[in-house]
Amino acid sequence: MSGLSRRGFMRTAAVLAAAWGLPIDVVAAQIATEPGPAEVTSTLVGTIRMDSPSPRGYRRLLRRAGEPYVVREDLLGDPPAPSRANTRRSLLYLGHLSDIHVVDAQSPARVEPAQMLMQNVTTGAGCRPQETLCVYVLDQMVRAMNAAMSSPVTGAPMAVAVVTGDSADSHAHTELRWYIDTLDGQTVNPNSGKTKVYEGVQAWGEAKYAYHPDDPSGDVYGERGYPAFAGMLEAAVGTDLDTVGIKVPWLTLYGNHDTIFMGLLPVSWMQEQAARGGRKASTAGPFFASIYGAGVSGDLATRQAWSLGWDRIRGVPGVRAVTRDPDRRIYDRLEFMKEHFDTTETPGPAGHGFTQANVADGTTWWARDVAPRIRLVGLDSCNVTQGADGSIPEAEWRWLEAELESVSSRSYDSSGEPTTRSVTDQLVIVSSHHTSWTMDNTIQPELGPTTRLHTGDELVELLARFPNVILWINGHTHYNRIVAHASPHLGERGGFWEVNTASCIDWGQQQRLVEIVDNRDGTISIFATVLDHEGTVRPSARDYTPRVLAGISRELAANHWMVVPEIHLGSRADRNCELPLKAPFDLAVLTDAELEQFHLQTRARLVAP
Repeated sequence: MSGLSRRGFMRTAAVLAAAWGLPIDVVAAQIATEPGPAEVTSTLVGTIRMDSPSPRGYRRLLRRAGEPYVVREDLLGDPPAPSRANTRRSLLYLGHLSDIHVVDAQSPARVEPAQMLMQNVTTGAGCRPQETLCVYVLDQMVRAMNAAMSSPVTGAPMAVAVVTGDSADSHAHTELRWYIDTLDGQTVNPNSGKTKVYEGVQAWGEAKYAYHPDDPSGDVYGERGYPAFAGMLEAAVGTDLDTVGIKVPWLTLYGNHDTIFMGLLPVSWMQEQAARGGRKASTAGPFFASIYGAGVSGDLATRQAWSLGWDRIRGVPGVRAVTRDPDRRIYDRLEFMKEHFDTTETPGPAGHGFTQANVADGTTWWARDVAPRIRLVGLDSCNVTQGADGSIPEAEWRWLEAELESVSSRSYDSSGEPTTRSVTDQLVIVSSHHTSWTMDNTIQPELGPTTRLHTGDELVELLARFPNVILWINGHTHYNRIVAHASPHLGERGGFWEVNTASCIDWGQQQRLVEIVDNRDGTISIFATVLDHEGTVRPSARDYTPRVLAGISRELAANHWMVVPEIHLGSRADRNCELPLKAPFDLAVLTDAELEQFHLQTRARLVAP
């Protein structure tokens, strides 16, 4: 408690003791604990890698040594001072989740049969073999993040987690609720349709493009050495999962999968009908006829008549009867925000970044202070028309520029001229779903012919005009990648870092821990640490506990033969890294007492009964 007085500490302890109904000495002892750097279950301690391939190419997983931090000096003119480790103080420690992709794999609106015609030219994202296990992966990732509540660098407590989009894979209300409820720590049954029974292509023999865990010998996955995990599907859908919930407040954004159907196409009338229906296509012919044939033409009466006829089809090869489930309905764009207000009081907050004003006026971006002198900006970069990539519409762009100006006493205008203003400086973290290199989708006729859409290159140029912007976190690619953006206005010692984080669905099913520290020498360091979930590393085809199911998902993802799985991990310089840069203003204005009070309150929330 070097900065916070004992009187101030005891006053805080007394308030918490009264709120918790505990003796003040017990509370004081709990919140006074100041752990050193934590040996968390991150990739600093150990990594998970692929073993040698079997004769047919399938690879099991195994543990390898941890990876220490790589110091990236891209934005410093001189090497960082070796003494910084002895003087640094933590400004903010947060968790970064992205591309969770919760999938209701039994929904009749899913597009699995499209895989049948495009087996060697797609990423397989419409029919991954691990899709039924996604809720188990998220729960085990939350458990790993909860185990990392103390920073591996400074021991500071985690203050907040940020989810940068693609949480629900195919716009199903079931998916949306499973993701929210898992982060909130609710009991979740990741099943829809018939109770305790899986009804979908992974159990249907004619769907040879899909992985059949009970017996893959007759499908394309068996040809490549995928083993049987008999009983996996029944285990995945047959029991309630008691999730733990993340311990810190969490904030969220739109991803392209949260915005349009499967992240690619506008939601159609036929998709809405199919989602709630009782027939599911298992092969390509009936699938294309149902979704993209009769459903795209004709007046309303014709479509309704066709839909009724489709729903009554029986005995046609490639069409299966499934149990209807109204909770599979397709949610609309506004409902995504509204559902985030249906949440538990803790960890909160209600709306998870979105406000009632967002719901009222339809804006889908937000900003909030997450630590002393640190503003987090949440952007919506998603195209509402079609296409996976994104951009920033003009109204949001103007809001962002005003937001940056409100916390920056100095900046540069579009011509490079310096500008000053009388405001309180804050460090700025920008969060979005898309990266700077995937904001290139500039077609959104729904916004009107005069609406300008700004690309990732333009956003980099805007952010570089504001020295207080130090970090941009995002997802979308399912890769780990870190990019340094030097500012043309600040010479060789200025700019910001872009940290792109992988996904919970594809190999290696990794997320990140991020900490911002003041080195007290005029520089800041951002520590980016990759986190593996707690699923079993080498699962067996028995005793399907939640850890084992999550481990099976990771192993199946590692063997995805339509892509090169290894690229998702990124290089060493994209994983565990220290990212130093020059402090944009004198951080001595933030006192040790203010910071210690912040960390004290954050730790108190973590230990609250």
